[in-house]
Amino acid sequence: MTNVTAKSITKAYQTITVLDGVDVVLNEGDKVVLVGENGSGKSTLLKIMSGVIEPDRGMVTIEQYQQTSYIAQDFSGDPESSGYDFIGSGKILRRALKMLAELDFPEALLSLQTKLLSGGQKKILEVVRGFASGALFLFLDEPENHLDYFGREWLVGTIEEYRG
Repeated sequence: MTNVTAKSITKAYQTITVLDGVDVVLNEGDKVVLVGENGSGKSTLLKIMSGVIEPDRGMVTIEQYQQTSYIAQDFSGDPESSGYDFIGSGKILRRALKMLAELDFPEALLSLQTKLLSGGQKKILEVVRGFASGALFLFLDEPENHLDYFGREWLVGTIEEYRG
């Protein structure tokens, strides 16, 4: 079974330690929710576990490293690039187009620079790209931000069905 293991993770920003000796093991198929106060290190832990940033101390072991995807709180793409550029091509684009159709997202918007899209439209692109990646482990950082009711319902259903 594939897993992600974080051992003795410590991370500080200047003088503020947000993670101190954290141990986590995620197994294939796990669905886990992190709950905590603002600034408690939830986003930092997700970024470390997905390989976006490095811990100050500790170690993360990700079997089949390419099978992780981090879905950021805020849009992570280049505002000058198009939605197509952000999503990618090939199999990922085909999967994403199917999901976007489920969300009634107009495909014509993918040709626009992402800076012209609303916050909700950019969030949809961020979330869809993550799911379309087919990654075994998805690290979703406040994925419901900027989504309307229909988008949130779609997100919950997609998380429930997701198998990587």
